[in-house]
Amino acid sequence: MDHVEMDRRTVIKTAGAGLALVLAGLKGTDILAADAVCASDKKLGVTRAQFHHIGVPTQIKHEEERFLEGGKVYITDPEKSAYRIEWCRWMPESKEPEIIRTTAHIAFQVDDVEAEIKKYDEKMVFAKPYVPFAGVKVGFVNVEGLLVEFLQKI
Repeated sequence: MDHVEMDRRTVIKTAGAGLALVLAGLKGTDILAADAVCASDKKLGVTRAQFHHIGVPTQIKHEEERFLEGGKVYITDPEKSAYRIEWCRWMPESKEPEIIRTTAHIAFQVDDVEAEIKKYDEKMVFAKPYVPFAGVKVGFVNVEGLLVEFLQKI
């Protein structure tokens, strides 16, 4: 097994069993083009959304991290990653919910993050829509036990 294949499997394993089922057979280039249903419960109104990235908590410093003061987190740019990985290194003083700081997530780009979040019962919403940095609005929800980020370019 080559190094890239090993890293890919590690990320998929880290991101959880649900994500592994979604991505198990895909290669990096397939993942970049993957189109995913972000809400499988038809009662919510299934929406087509573009896969954007996998966010993985880490304690390891990565090159080209950027610090988001509001969240007290260093992140990498998933658009510069072959497998669309966003490494998230949280500072101890971060006030973000523990589940967001400690659990891998999958992110989907949507046209309207507010509309997506409204489809979920409030107890399934971990973070209501907010702007972590210029040009992006995000929100986090529980989808069938998987932490999902909806991301909107603004």
